[in-house]
Amino acid sequence: MSWFSTAAQVGIPCLLLYLVFEQGTGTDPLFSTIFEASWSGGHGTAAGMEQAWSALGWEDGSSLALGAATISLIFGISMGTILINIGARRGHLRHLDDKADEVESDVIGEEGSEPRMETRLSPQSLSTLGFHFSLILVAILIGFGFKVLLDPIITGMPLFPLAMIGGLIVHLAISRTRLYRLVDKPTLDAIAAVFLDFLVVSAVASLSIPVILENWIALTVISLTMAVLTLCMFFYLAPRIFKRDWFENGLVQFGTQTGVVATALLLLRMADPNMRSNGYRGLALSRPFVSPFIGGGLVTALFPILVMEYGNLWVGLGCLVFCVALIPLGRMFRLWVPSSSRKRLKG
Repeated sequence: MSWFSTAAQVGIPCLLLYLVFEQGTGTDPLFSTIFEASWSGGHGTAAGMEQAWSALGWEDGSSLALGAATISLIFGISMGTILINIGARRGHLRHLDDKADEVESDVIGEEGSEPRMETRLSPQSLSTLGFHFSLILVAILIGFGFKVLLDPIITGMPLFPLAMIGGLIVHLAISRTRLYRLVDKPTLDAIAAVFLDFLVVSAVASLSIPVILENWIALTVISLTMAVLTLCMFFYLAPRIFKRDWFENGLVQFGTQTGVVATALLLLRMADPNMRSNGYRGLALSRPFVSPFIGGGLVTALFPILVMEYGNLWVGLGCLVFCVALIPLGRMFRLWVPSSSRKRLKG
């Protein structure tokens, strides 16, 4: 469902821009590429794609993408809450009535606090933060090396998806050595969270209001179209794809399509406080097949290049053909069961 939604989030804006705005208002052709980067990728991807759009001669891309990401985040959280209320009234949420084991507070008391980050390095030899920073820097350097090699072939390839590949290489390399036991995931997560916060705040601070006002008609029309699209996929695709806990799994997909994984987890936590549905498991299992490619991965980085090379019409048609092709493939592999889905919708 993630690949279907991504193709739709690219194809429909491409066709709308070509048929309505590109010819009539002179909107930049790359405008269509901000929606998959912002709606599925969030503010981090919207900021990270600035290099790709600038390399292709479009300086306004990041500001517009950040504006679209803000719209999608507000829509995702507010509409997701409404969907949860609708699901509760119609009896679709089987786990909502389960009482949470305990009420968690934002502030943990001294008796309940636990050390999350561990250090296995002697401070006299090397700081644990320095060690983990070095791993991140090596991954970035590998990504930069890939960028130097690819720039003559693919102009405008941003650094961040290549750095993700660098991170995978570092992980595969260090996991085969004795140094792997020195790696502390909570420390890496904390470093990543801090830098992501700086990235988003600095990007939002540099957002150009005049650019958004100049393109407000196209931004509004396509954003409304994206909102309707995500709702259609939730109500039509989710019950026909997920055989169990379709509403919770649909919320996960809805959250990732309108923001980031954190939005999906927020909505799922509201619908399933005790984590008894398989929505959490489905989200975790799907990430390795999704995150490196779409919603901020390699495929996201390639969309602006494809639009510049082939135009919005052909990219849009290609994405819609891809969406249509996924339906018979889903039926072939028994991932699409219309008859049972109608029963689940009624139940």
